[in-house]
Amino acid sequence: MVGIPIAMITTAVGQVFYGKASELQRENPQALKKVYWKLTSRLFLIFLLPMGLFAILSPMLFTWVFGSNWVMAGVYAQMLTPMFFIQLVVLPVSQILYITGNQSLQLLWDSSRFVLLLVGFFFIYHFQVGMTAAILFFSMTMTVSYVLLFLLGNWGIRRKDTIYANQME
Repeated sequence: MVGIPIAMITTAVGQVFYGKASELQRENPQALKKVYWKLTSRLFLIFLLPMGLFAILSPMLFTWVFGSNWVMAGVYAQMLTPMFFIQLVVLPVSQILYITGNQSLQLLWDSSRFVLLLVGFFFIYHFQVGMTAAILFFSMTMTVSYVLLFLLGNWGIRRKDTIYANQME
């Protein structure tokens, strides 16, 4: 229910960012960092209140819309809200490592996230800690991984040895 609107928003904003960022990486790399920070800070401010309200109200909202049997779905949505929020902020700029020629760093990030989730879910299953722990683990892991992706993107922009910097010399 929450993932579809997030995907639509992040895809639309991300397509615009990708075009502008590719152009800036070639023509004015210093401006790229400003656009990166400006967009993410605006998205942070735009979605902070709605996602904060969603986090507070989701158990009641799910119960009201779907009935009393859905209260746990609202609690799960509440636990996933930090992940949803950070996705709204970071996913539109998530192609920055490709744009700056840091595909190997992107691969490392994707692989580490996959392995961490795989190992974490193995332990959750093995020790039978339950659905609530699994959802909380997933939300926390994804939230931290997207924050890390944002920081890696910022680092990738600042690198002097990107593909385009080498072509300019």
